[in-house]
Amino acid sequence: MHCFDFEAVVVFDENGNGEIYCNECVPDRTDIENGENVHPIFCDSELDCYPTCSVCGKIHDYVSLTPQGYQHEMEAYFDKLCNEYDTDKFMTPYLYYGEYVECVNEYYETFYFPTDILSKEEIEKEGYEIEQTHNGYYIRASANGYLDCNDWEPIDSFDDLLDWFDSNYEPLEEE
Repeated sequence: MHCFDFEAVVVFDENGNGEIYCNECVPDRTDIENGENVHPIFCDSELDCYPTCSVCGKIHDYVSLTPQGYQHEMEAYFDKLCNEYDTDKFMTPYLYYGEYVECVNEYYETFYFPTDILSKEEIEKEGYEIEQTHNGYYIRASANGYLDCNDWEPIDSFDDLLDWFDSNYEPLEEE
């Protein structure tokens, strides 16, 4: 896809209110090539959320997201997955955003720790060697009111989040 390509447009009415449409869903009365009230959503656009067609509901994820937009979309996707997987069991998933460190222990096993919970000094004092510092999403499941939890894991993409849910929970059966 080139920067001048687009699969969706915003169509503005006479009051300046806009609706998003796929190119295929644009109302018949609208000229997407020459219309003054039609603005394409180019693939090099950077937005706060993915544009969603008002007619068919297609999410146009070909655009880039601002950092705030990425955070909004990641958290919305997390909420969606929590509703699609059987997370009402003993271990509840928690998604966080912030600084975390990648560490190795004496056996060269890799672990991740959020720095707002444990300082770098505390982590090193426990015998871990800090390899890298990251800023992004990390996740784990924890049993509320208990000490049970699994290890922190970095989440770098929507696919990583889906894979984590697939490996930790069963999908809810459709009724």
